[in-house]
Amino acid sequence: MKKINLNYFAIGVGLLSVPFFSLFITSLLFILGFKINEFIFPLSILLSIITIFLTTKGNLKEFLFSSLLLITIIIFSLFISSCFYDYSYDGQWYHQEIIYALHNGWNPIYWHHAPNISASTELWVNHYAKGLETISATIYKTTGNIENGKATNFILVIASAFFFYNYLSQFFSFLSSKKQLLLTVVFVLCPIVTNQIFTYYIDWSMYTLLLILVSTLLCLIKQSSIFNYLIIGVIVFLSAAFKFNLLFWSLFVILFYLIYLVFEKKYKNLEKLIWTALIGVSFGVLIAGINPYITNTLDHKNPFYPLMGEGKIDIMLINTPNYLTNKTRTESILVSMFSLPNNSKEERSELPLPSNFSEINYDSAGLCDTRIGGFGFLFSWILVASIILYCLSIGIKNKMKNYFNFTLLLLLCSIFLLPSGWWARYVPFFYVFPLVMLLYSEYIQNKIEFTFFRNLIYITILINLAISFSSAFVKMIDNKTKVDNAIEEISTAKKPSKLNFGENISFKIKLDKQKIKYIVTPIDSLDLHTLSLYVHFSSSQFKVDRIGNIDLLKKL
Repeated sequence: MKKINLNYFAIGVGLLSVPFFSLFITSLLFILGFKINEFIFPLSILLSIITIFLTTKGNLKEFLFSSLLLITIIIFSLFISSCFYDYSYDGQWYHQEIIYALHNGWNPIYWHHAPNISASTELWVNHYAKGLETISATIYKTTGNIENGKATNFILVIASAFFFYNYLSQFFSFLSSKKQLLLTVVFVLCPIVTNQIFTYYIDWSMYTLLLILVSTLLCLIKQSSIFNYLIIGVIVFLSAAFKFNLLFWSLFVILFYLIYLVFEKKYKNLEKLIWTALIGVSFGVLIAGINPYITNTLDHKNPFYPLMGEGKIDIMLINTPNYLTNKTRTESILVSMFSLPNNSKEERSELPLPSNFSEINYDSAGLCDTRIGGFGFLFSWILVASIILYCLSIGIKNKMKNYFNFTLLLLLCSIFLLPSGWWARYVPFFYVFPLVMLLYSEYIQNKIEFTFFRNLIYITILINLAISFSSAFVKMIDNKTKVDNAIEEISTAKKPSKLNFGENISFKIKLDKQKIKYIVTPIDSLDLHTLSLYVHFSSSQFKVDRIGNIDLLKKL
C-alpha cells in the first residue's frame, strides 16, 4: 500500500481547519452570550498549525513546510480578497448585511432577528444558514475590511486542491505529476467556483466541500485513518452551517458510501462513518446552526423556513425562465445543458453550435448565477466528447469499470432529485460528470490512440474555464474601477450627497469606513441617477455620465 503523502494531506487539513475553528469558536461564544471579537481568526490559525503538527505526527520537516505554506496561502487569500470588491447582486445585498450585522455585535442565538437591517433583507438575513458569513465576519473583525472576508473562499478552494491531489497521488500514482496537476486544476476550478470566488455568493462552497468529502471518502478505501474521519465530520459540520441543500448533498454522498461499505462487508468502517456523520450533523445543527435551524423551528415551526413551512416562498418560481415554466424536469435540464450561457428570463438561449457563436453573450459567462448554460460555453461539447471517449474506453475490461459506471449513474440521477437541476449553481457537482469519464480513460491507460482525443478534451475544458474566469474577472475590475471613481467624487463634493442605497449595503459600508458624509434620501425625492443597479444619487451636485450599469459622476 502506497504511503499517504502527508505534505498534501497536512496542508489540506490545515487549510480546512482555519474556517472550521473560526466557526466553531464563534458558535461557542454565541452560546455563552458573547459576540464576535478580533481574536477569533488569529486563534483559528494557531489551532490549525497545531492540527498540522498532529497530522504530520511529529515529522518536523513536514510540519514546518506545511505550516509555512499554510501561512503563505492565508496571507495570499487575505491580500487578493482585499484587492477586489464583491460585484455580485446577492453578495452586496443580504450576504454582506449578515456579515455587517455579525461584525457589529449581533448574536443570532439570543436575538433571532438582526437589529437595524433593511426591510428587503430581513427574511434572508434572519432565516438562512449563515456559517460562511460568520467565518467572514471573524476575518472582517480582525482586519477591519469587509472584503477580506472573501479570503475564506480562497482558503477552502485551495484546500480542496490539496485534498484532491492527495487522492490522485494514491489512486493514480502511475500518472505523471504534470498530469495529476492538470486533473487537479480541471476538477477544482468548476465554473461555479471561478465565477463566485471573488464574491459572497455561497454556491461554490457546495462544489468545493463535496469535492473534499468525496476525495476523503475514497482515501478511506486505502487507509482508515482517524484524520480522514475527522475531515468527514468537519465537512458535515460545515455543510449544515453553510447551506440547507449542502447538508442534504453531503449526507446523500455519505449514504451511498455506507452502501458501498455494506457491499464490501467493512462493518467496522461502517460504524465509524455513521457515528462521524451523526456527530457532524449534531454539532452543525446544535452548535453552529442554532440560528437558523432551532430559531426557525421556534419561530416558524420549520427548520428550513422560508423555503419550507407555513408562509414559504418559492424562490425557484420567480427565477425560472419563462420558456422553462411548462417543461418537464428532464426537458429543462436538457435545454440548460445544451444552450449557450444566458441569464435572461424571457429570451431563449441559442444552441452551442459554431454557427451560433456569434450570438455569444460573454457577460453571461461571468455572472455568479447564470440560469441557462451555467457550466460554460463549451460544456455541451465537453460532455458529448467525454461520452464518446467513455464509450470507446468502456469495452476494455477493467475491475474498476463497475465503480465508474455507478458513479456516473449516481451523478446523472442526482440532478433530477430536486426541481432546480437545470440551474448549474444548485447542482455544481454535475460538472464532474464528463471529468469522471476522462478519469476512467486515464485509469485504463492502455489505448494510446485515445491520447490525442483525450488531450483535445482537456484543452477544451481549459478554454471553457478561461472564458468563464476572464469574463468574471473583467466584470470585477470594471465594477471596482467605477465604484472607486464614484467614491472619490462623493468624498470630494462640497456638500454631502443625497443617496438611496436600495439593496446595496456594500456601498454604504465603504462610505462609512472612509467616514464620508451623505444624506439618506427616499428614491422619489431623487432624479434616480444610478451609481449601480440599486444605489441612487441626487442630481443636484453632479452631472451624470452613463456607462453600462454604473454611472461615473462629475462635479458641476
